[in-house]
Amino acid sequence: MCGINGFTFENTESIDKMNNLLAHRGPDSSGVYVNEVSLGHTRLKIIDLSDKAKQPMSDSKNKLFIVFNGEIYNFKELKKELDYEFISDSDTEVILAAYKKWGYDCVNHLNGMWAFAIYDKEKNKLFLSRDRLGKKPLYYTFKKGAIIFSSEIKPLFIHNIKKILNKKAVSSYLSYRYVLGEETMFKDIFKLLPSNNLVFDIFNKKIERIWEYWNL
Repeated sequence: MCGINGFTFENTESIDKMNNLLAHRGPDSSGVYVNEVSLGHTRLKIIDLSDKAKQPMSDSKNKLFIVFNGEIYNFKELKKELDYEFISDSDTEVILAAYKKWGYDCVNHLNGMWAFAIYDKEKNKLFLSRDRLGKKPLYYTFKKGAIIFSSEIKPLFIHNIKKILNKKAVSSYLSYRYVLGEETMFKDIFKLLPSNNLVFDIFNKKIERIWEYWNL
């Protein structure tokens, strides 16, 4: 279990605060990337314990940046398919290489559980994805033309987002003991659904696309 955070503007203090609230998810180390966007990660070391696998991680040209929570079970097999100069033994780097080769379709090549965010500096877009069955959580909200995301809801509130009860979600919970759809107990805070990808256009400050990439 690791923790991921981020938003589409620069603020080192805020991303550090978000990381601190997810320290229990990743007690081994933490890291941030702040340049046009802000990405944060708290790490629980499982695969490749070295600093070469630390996150946020970038490709060799510093055009792609990723924060990732989960595990890719077929990363060694994918590594053999990908024409990429790997510097770590991590599954995180394999996701970066897969995105570089297949774009948004990379998720169809992954076997595992994940919630990740990739900042594509050239396209000026943020790509969020959640695994097929939703084992790894991913929440997001909007504020003044920016998207803010996290592995948990609590870090979102450091951005002065109002805690307003979502009555629609309460009704769903009382009926089904579960909040259906992308709603959460807080108004204007959403969960990315299992098997879903989301692309946020940073320049135009809007969601470009949300789509389901897999359906049983």
